[in-house]
Amino acid sequence: MSDFDPMEFPEVDEWSGSFTPRVDFQGFLARRVPLSSGMAVAELIMPQFVEVSGCVIVRFKYDESSFEQWRERFGSSPSELERTLNHVHLWDIFDAESTQEEVALEVLAEKMCVGWQVKANGDFPDKRFVGEITAEYGPTVTVYTQST
Repeated sequence: MSDFDPMEFPEVDEWSGSFTPRVDFQGFLARRVPLSSGMAVAELIMPQFVEVSGCVIVRFKYDESSFEQWRERFGSSPSELERTLNHVHLWDIFDAESTQEEVALEVLAEKMCVGWQVKANGDFPDKRFVGEITAEYGPTVTVYTQST
């Protein structure tokens, strides 16, 4: 996994440097990130899952109508259904306005992918999950059941 220090973002570095002594990462979070934002990002990295008709879906991605439409299309292929429904395009959530932010999105995708795979495997130990990152529309993360 790539190494990336969020304190190196120019806006964070400038803000942190306006304090004596400089504010560290924990101080930055305490002063600049409301708990609701922290919880939202935590859910993005380590989501809750629901199991529907043998498929494991990221809870914030589940919609019954969409699920049924895609299930008709994929039929008896839970992996393809999960891969489709569980995907998240990070460009839909975050705007990358510099090369550094593009790199940050790639690092975030890596962390999400690990989090999703670990969480799904922990929540459903009788199944094996694959976490995947693609670049179909910016960094895109999905998780699905490994086909046997």
